[in-house]
Order: sequence, then C-alpha cells, then structure tokens
Amino acid sequence: MRINVNIAVTAASAYSAGHAVGTKFLLPGFTGQLDGWAIVDGVLLDKAGNAVSYDLALFDGDPSGTTVTDRTAFVVKDADRAKSLGHLPFATSCSLGTPSGGDGGISISTTGIYKRLDLSAVPWGVLIARGAPTFGTTSDLSLKLIVEKVWA
Repeated sequence: MRINVNIAVTAASAYSAGHAVGTKFLLPGFTGQLDGWAIVDGVLLDKAGNAVSYDLALFDGDPSGTTVTDRTAFVVKDADRAKSLGHLPFATSCSLGTPSGGDGGISISTTGIYKRLDLSAVPWGVLIARGAPTFGTTSDLSLKLIVEKVWA
C-alpha cells in the first residue's frame, strides 16, 4: 500500500532544527486493518530544494495531548509518550534538478527499512526538521510511504 501525505508548510520563512514541519497528520489507509504492517520505504519530496534532514515521528493514535504547531519546537507531552512508535530518519537526499517554476527540487529518502507497526489505532505522524529549510510555497513538501501487510 502506498500512503501519500501533502504537508502544508509556511512559505518564505526559515525553520530551525527541532521545529515541527506542518502539523500532525493521519496516515491514511489503515482503517479496519490495524495489526501487522511494516513500512519498507519512504520518500520526502521537497520542491524548494532544501537538502536538510528530517525525522518522521510515528504515533499509535492521535497524540491529542501534544500541541503540534508548524515552525515551532516539537515537544511530546507525557500523556502521548506511550503512543510513540519511534521515528524514521530522512537523511539521504538526491537532487532532481534546480527548482524552477515548480520543477526540480530534492528527494530525501529512507531506504532499506523494515519498521514494524503493531497498531491499536490509526497511526499519526509529525515531521521534524533537523536543519533549517525555507520553502517557496505552502505545498512544497509531500511524503510517500510504502507499507506492506505482515502476517504474524
């Protein structure tokens, strides 16, 4: 199954390391099929061409006690720590050409992973900057995850 998430970002304003990039988001496609999944591949597409690293924090359900505000330091509240499923690092970038009129940009991937998800609720994610990206438009960032069903 392929999961696609468009992440709304703030344009023309620099982020800092540790900032949430966008807000928390639901990972679609798991409704009614919660147990036995593994994330096997992930790609973050950055049309603005920011060659910085990110972490994708994963949660077993909505981290509803934690406020996630775009371009603000991300801190998980105690009430949501038990929902943590860990994170996926996005660090290896590949240039897709010089950004121009929506063409080009950077692809940042995480490969060779096998992140098992034994879920009790539909998973949520939060993207965290590990550098200082600046985006040209609010739609410069999108996430693609390849997820496989795993039979116990």
